[in-house]
Amino acid sequence: MEGIVIAFMVPTILFVLVVLPIWVTMHYRGKEKRMNSLSESEREELLLLTQQTERMQERIESLEAILDEQTPDWRRSELKALYTSVAASWLRAATTFAKH
Repeated sequence: MEGIVIAFMVPTILFVLVVLPIWVTMHYRGKEKRMNSLSESEREELLLLTQQTERMQERIESLEAILDEQTPDWRRSELKALYTSVAASWLRAATTFAKH
């Protein structure tokens, strides 16, 4: 009886200590690779979005060139408006904080 238990335990222990960790590692590594890859429709959508982004970037650069030519200091006025907006937000926040 004891020989049968040992004959069963030794392969089981070897399987759990050697084969099972390798098997689990390979399984999840393959699963991770499958999850990280894009499907064909996702690749097509990504390509389309990339093309649209490039066209939009070209349009923005064209518009900026036109603005630079027609209104040379438009960038400074844009920054001034941004700074004014941020300063007003900070002032409102400080006022609200001071009231509480």
